[in-house]
Amino acid sequence: MMRAYSTSLLLLTLIGLSACKKDEQNPTSKIRQRVFTNGKEIKDEAVKNRFIQQSSVSFVLPTTTLSADDVIRFVKPDTVLIGTNIIRYSVSRNKDQYLFYSPFMMPVADRNDFFRLMLKYTSPLLPVPDYLSYSYVAQHVVVGYNAGNNIRLAVLHYRFKQALPGNNRYSDKSGRVFNEFKEATIASVKAGDTLAVQESSREIPTQ
Repeated sequence: MMRAYSTSLLLLTLIGLSACKKDEQNPTSKIRQRVFTNGKEIKDEAVKNRFIQQSSVSFVLPTTTLSADDVIRFVKPDTVLIGTNIIRYSVSRNKDQYLFYSPFMMPVADRNDFFRLMLKYTSPLLPVPDYLSYSYVAQHVVVGYNAGNNIRLAVLHYRFKQALPGNNRYSDKSGRVFNEFKEATIASVKAGDTLAVQESSREIPTQ
């Protein structure tokens, strides 16, 4: 159930950063668009392009144009402000990689939440009372890499069309997150389901 992450996507909109490049340790300048079904990657370019173009959230291409609001401000060594967002993210750094954690908790339907399973970097799940409509909460995580005076934010566009019980019933969700795709997710895409991802990045100045 991916609806539980609508609040997280709203926060990403507030960040005010336009779309944006990856590798195991460092995103690259190459944009990768991939589509999967039944645990396998679809290689037919026409099929891939048609599915991606039908996404409700456009898989936009990176831009090098920066506005005055495109900046990551270190207010303390372990705390940043991203773009025009007034929310202070805590920072964890491992060599050239930064993980930025929002102070707000986002609802997660359950441990099998496909959207969460799709992300390479997540925060621990915390259980919530039984009377709520979701089972856990977790911090939203933004992933970036050191690039001199800039930080290169990883960007993941996705579209997931999932077959539901009954004839011709589907759940179709699209979005953009500042995170990376977890390759193990491919095996979880069932027959009748289709997942498209675009991996890219964008460099943002730091202050």
